[in-house]
Amino acid sequence: MSFKPPGFEQKQEGGQSMEKKKSSRRKLKHVYGGVVEQYRGYLDEKPEFIRTGFQEIDEVIGGFVKGEYSVVAGATGSGKSSFALQVGSHVADAQKIPTLVLSFEMTGEMIVTRHIASDLGIPVKRQITGDFTREEFDRIEAGMANVSENIAVVDRQLTIEDASEEIRIAIEEDGIQFIIIDYLGLFEGDKGVGRVEEVSRISRGIKKLVLEHKIAALVVSQFSREVSKREDKRPTLSDLRDSGQIENDAAVAFLIYRDDYYNRDSREPGIAEINIAKNRYGEPQKIIKLGWNGPQMRFYSNPNIPKNDAPPNFGAYKNKKDFKSFYGDD
Repeated sequence: MSFKPPGFEQKQEGGQSMEKKKSSRRKLKHVYGGVVEQYRGYLDEKPEFIRTGFQEIDEVIGGFVKGEYSVVAGATGSGKSSFALQVGSHVADAQKIPTLVLSFEMTGEMIVTRHIASDLGIPVKRQITGDFTREEFDRIEAGMANVSENIAVVDRQLTIEDASEEIRIAIEEDGIQFIIIDYLGLFEGDKGVGRVEEVSRISRGIKKLVLEHKIAALVVSQFSREVSKREDKRPTLSDLRDSGQIENDAAVAFLIYRDDYYNRDSREPGIAEINIAKNRYGEPQKIIKLGWNGPQMRFYSNPNIPKNDAPPNFGAYKNKKDFKSFYGDD
């Protein structure tokens, strides 16, 4: 018997075999009934969301939804990768949810240095130059015991097809439920098509991937260069680089803005605005202010960071190159 794809049935007509595709339509009333049964279960046990770890943000978005992807975007060096990795650490550590990081820009070793900076307060620059004390080394060594077994990293270039295979294996072997992609623009693609078309294809591929595997994802993206050219540098959804498809596909969009990134004499040094510019399941255009400590590459729920922990003002540096090298380029 020859193989017939799912969704097809054979009919004999005039002695010839014909295939007729089944419809995917569902009566809305039947769909409603399924939702009712799902909600009935919530009376006994509330649904579990994948939380960001920032209470102010979780109160607005509820949490990440399986089968959807969210995007966090920012200018180079604004902290977007740090935000994503900090969320991933919270998901893996505090919520015990198996997490996979697809890192196209940083190696696993670089991610560890950021983890040490964030958790132990030893800046990356001092780590990579060996400028730490014996006591600090002992803390670094002891910190390994606190690294969650629930988080893994793939640090090589991937196509969207490669990523799907890596995720399939991670689900089978580790039960992965949450993934971070850092970042979307570094997926290997088809060089024969335009960049906008290729990024659109990748975005659709990620959406299909999370829906198929019933997992949630946080995807890192960049802004276009037009943001830095205009007077008001607060970003909007249209600033997402290379494709409007990301804006369409993402369930939630976080846009990062730091005034001290652009202004030497900022009135809000060490403060990051997280604009929840899109929120499919709640209130959009909500701006949450978080504290940002550059040397530690860490965001804080309370923006009023004690002065002894506050990152130095942009004005302390002669140019943006020095500023970015100190704060980290993510």
